[in-house]
Amino acid sequence: MTLDRAAPTPSKPAEPSRRLAIALLVVVSLLSFLPGLFTIPPVDRDEARFAQATRQMVESGDYITPRLGEEPRYKKPIGIYWLQAGVVVTAGPARVAEIGYYRLPSLVAAVFSVVVTYLIGLSLFGPSAALTGAILLAAAPLLGFEAHLAKTDAVNMLAALLCQLVLVRLYMNRTQDPPRFTPALLFWGAMGAGILVKGPIVPMLSGLTVLTLIFIDRKAAWLRGLRPGLGIPLMLLVVLPWLIAVLVHSGGDFFRESIGHDLLGKVSTGQESHGKPPGWHLLTGLLTYWPGSFVVIAATPWVWRNRGDAAVRFCLAWLAPFWIAFELVVTKLPHYTLPAAPAAFLMAGAAIAATAPVFAKGWRRFVLGLAAGLGLLLALALPFAFHWYQSALPPFAAFAIAALILVAGGLALHQLIGEKTLAALGLLAAEAIMAQALLFGLLMPQADRFWIAPRAAETLKQLAICPSPRIFIAGMNEASMLFALGKDITFGDGAAAATFLDAPDCRIALLETRQKPAFQSNLAALGKEPPEARASIDGFNLGSGKWITLEVVTNIPH
Repeated sequence: MTLDRAAPTPSKPAEPSRRLAIALLVVVSLLSFLPGLFTIPPVDRDEARFAQATRQMVESGDYITPRLGEEPRYKKPIGIYWLQAGVVVTAGPARVAEIGYYRLPSLVAAVFSVVVTYLIGLSLFGPSAALTGAILLAAAPLLGFEAHLAKTDAVNMLAALLCQLVLVRLYMNRTQDPPRFTPALLFWGAMGAGILVKGPIVPMLSGLTVLTLIFIDRKAAWLRGLRPGLGIPLMLLVVLPWLIAVLVHSGGDFFRESIGHDLLGKVSTGQESHGKPPGWHLLTGLLTYWPGSFVVIAATPWVWRNRGDAAVRFCLAWLAPFWIAFELVVTKLPHYTLPAAPAAFLMAGAAIAATAPVFAKGWRRFVLGLAAGLGLLLALALPFAFHWYQSALPPFAAFAIAALILVAGGLALHQLIGEKTLAALGLLAAEAIMAQALLFGLLMPQADRFWIAPRAAETLKQLAICPSPRIFIAGMNEASMLFALGKDITFGDGAAAATFLDAPDCRIALLETRQKPAFQSNLAALGKEPPEARASIDGFNLGSGKWITLEVVTNIPH
């Protein structure tokens, strides 16, 4: 038996059922995104950089130029720093050192992204497909990861989805008179916010969608509803004040760094060892968008057969050009494709809504079975990985959740054998949500060998060498150290650490063991004996991807 070839007809759900669906999506999203939000320490590299720059912004009162240590941080626009600073200032001075508050904009944006995906799905395919697609997004580990990080991508995704929501409604109602001002104000306001958060990504997504649809349809009259004469000035009003201010402050350094180095550098070179070949996003997406990635594969024949349907055509125009563009960019990180993922999930939801009785037959059952099997593998692998990294057993609750994942995966396989598609999909989503709770809520907070900076701060506190030491770090130049130890620490190599300690005031160096030869050589040149290590901290540097050991040395006699 083959999949139904007929495209679903959009329908408007009753208001109570819509509210119930949104409430369900908020609950599911919070179950996915909340565990670990306040207990996972700052993650190197990007999150720690954003959070520390925001912290310095709050402490200094300079809300124009973000700074990381003593250096201006011009790689991204100001929007995310303002959002994080607003939360931290509202929470009060006592919360400035708590990373969870810096993550709240990402959490809120991720939850709203799931809800907006549902609203887009309502306009495209109807309530059943919209709910399925939004749940697949909420269950995706990649969105869960971004919801846990104090950086730009979850907020940028929300801005992109708001723009797509307006475009969807204009396109699906293109035979009607253009709406009045509200959709246009939402579109251009979200566009401006997206530019302030992550530069060109939101305009790129909307622009590629529009251009692809115009190319296919040879019609553009539906775009009148955007009212650019009103909207573009609004967008400029959102963006230009800060751009002018930072231009005055930086003398053009912002544009050279953010556009010349950060943006164009990622297009042409693999920055920070993230260069990957085309197809990398497609391959890694199997895991980062699990279990929805497998559902999308199973839905692909239906999508192809219904590619002429307006709703499917819009989703393909949203997904394909944007994804292809980032496959061609040399620098690749998993979150680059995130704004396009809802289009794939909504088409999968539409395929299921149209063909639920036969969706889990034949090779599609095998594909969905692989998704369930991946959950079973994660349930076993995550506690084992914790034990391997930590040389200790995970907490008992981790084994309990892993057991529940195994039960959900087994039940999903049983439902697939019985061709009960919706029940199997619900269990697959439950597998993914519990896997996130296991990883983010239980294992990562207690995997202290990953969290070198907080352990370094605690070690120095326990040693109590002197009240206000100057601190130098050789061999771990990561922003998490700034967040844990303060913005006035100095980074450098082993030789510079020896020179740093050659002073009369109280000084401490955290010396990575690979830096010891240069440290000892320079000490000998200075006529000094190597100091005895007061303590050592070993762990895995997430920024460099290397195991390291830091030794604590000081110029104060034992």
